[in-house]
Amino acid sequence: MTNFGAFVEIEPGVEGLIHISEISWKERVTKPQDVLKLNEEVTVKIVLVDPAKEKLSLSLKRMGASPWELARTHHAAGTRLKGPVTHLTPFGAFVMLPEGIEGLVHISDMAWGKKIQHPSEVVAVGQELEVVVMDVKADAEKIVLSLKHLQPDPISTMKVGQSVTGRVVRSGESGLMLELTSGVEAYIRQSELSEDALGRVQIPAVGDEVSAKVVRIDPRERRVDLSVRKHDREEERQMLKRYAGQNQRPLTLGDVLVEAEPEVPEE
Repeated sequence: MTNFGAFVEIEPGVEGLIHISEISWKERVTKPQDVLKLNEEVTVKIVLVDPAKEKLSLSLKRMGASPWELARTHHAAGTRLKGPVTHLTPFGAFVMLPEGIEGLVHISDMAWGKKIQHPSEVVAVGQELEVVVMDVKADAEKIVLSLKHLQPDPISTMKVGQSVTGRVVRSGESGLMLELTSGVEAYIRQSELSEDALGRVQIPAVGDEVSAKVVRIDPRERRVDLSVRKHDREEERQMLKRYAGQNQRPLTLGDVLVEAEPEVPEE
């Protein structure tokens, strides 16, 4: 026995190595002694013969079917599976699949548009998750899973010209960032903010709710640009249109605003 594997005598004077990575498909073997014993007879598969280096590589796990190959056969891309979260790392969460092997939900596949700093913000160890299979790389013994693909990308459902509402999450000299109700972050240039009667730009504070119109969508860059000015102009047009049929003379916005003001009851 060694820390990196176990040597097996195939015949007198001929030994091969079962590397620790070739002992089990499913178990996380840290020491060969946890699975094998000295003088134990095992049936192994020869995976490499190098006569020049007198090297013989053996595998115990390859005597059975590869669960990674089975997973590739049974779970095409887009398949939905359920399993518990086994452990978390800074880059993602591992989920136990029906074959007894783990797949990875990378941190970038946990939520649409939202920047996750650590998987613990979204999932917890032991939690039962439904995930979508994105890819099975049997040769590399990796399964790529996704949590966010359970739902369609909200950007794909957005259209230029539609009105949206969001909360200001960041503000700077050039503009501000909104988190929309769909979870997508969208940008508003300062030049696209509304102005008051004196022409002063109205800058919402972080946490304020803002309504705006979508003016640009870039799905590849996952960028959405908004305009409060265009949203307000559309609101004005709709208001004028609403009152146009009730007046014989041409309407101004001032007329509409006066008519729209609620009456204050006399004391």
